Amino acid sequence: MPKVILRTVFLFLVVSIAINGCKKDEILIPNNTAPPDSTISTLVIENYVTKCYISLLGREPSTSEEIDAVNILVAANMTSASRKEVLSEIIGKPEYAQKLVEYNSIKLLNNPLDTVEIQTQIYIYTSLLSDPQYAPFYDLINSIISNLETLLSTPGELNSGSIGIREMHRRMITNEIYDQINAGSFNYVLSLFNNFLFRDPTSEEHNSGITMVDGFVAVLFYETGTSKDEFIEIFLDSDDYFEGQVRELYLRYLFREPTSQEQGYHAGRYHQSDDFNQLQKDILSLDEFAGL
Repeated sequence: MPKVILRTVFLFLVVSIAINGCKKDEILIPNNTAPPDSTISTLVIENYVTKCYISLLGREPSTSEEIDAVNILVAANMTSASRKEVLSEIIGKPEYAQKLVEYNSIKLLNNPLDTVEIQTQIYIYTSLLSDPQYAPFYDLINSIISNLETLLSTPGELNSGSIGIREMHRRMITNEIYDQINAGSFNYVLSLFNNFLFRDPTSEEHNSGITMVDGFVAVLFYETGTSKDEFIEIFLDSDDYFEGQVRELYLRYLFREPTSQEQGYHAGRYHQSDDFNQLQKDILSLDEFAGL
């Protein structure tokens, strides 16, 4: 073999030995897959806090509010329990009740609750009580005044916790303002189905509701009633009402209808507890809303 070829082979062997000698030995451990990183980013947590404040209070959190909420969530790696803790803090603020009344007043009475307008109506109806020509209607007038005064006290009582959202709803549909917007028993019954159940009543439901509101015996949702007040009580205690509340929150916060399983679970839990705040916390603490 020529010397040139021998020299080339020799150099190749030397280089190969040198390269292999510089490599570190790799230690392979079988079945040693690195665990996934379960840490939730600070950005996701901050976005969640902002969404909660905007959804419940209509505003972004202040710097201190955001820091406090983020600290709670980071410490627990944003567990469902920690989310509900943050939501409880937000719901406990006086603004929450104000926003809840405002939202429902706009929806049911076409405007934010106008205390000046209500007081004006109370004054007008009270003045009628001093006019003898209205004597046959004194009981009706006193009832109208009482309902308006009760409506006027709703924000403060909701904020103090002495009433819940169902009572707030009852007051908002039991007053002269709502009656003027939805004049007549036909429109009144239709409005409740549209506003709370997000559907028209069946012809049977509509006829039964009208009959009951007009003061005659009728059956609605398997319950018997003979007055407008009884119609309202039956309606606001029906499974349909609680299911409607679940649908409304899913549409507002998740932009979709709940599945039948989701609706059944939340509506049953809400009907049993009669706690609307808990319903909101259950929905706003979902992974879907949190963006996880």
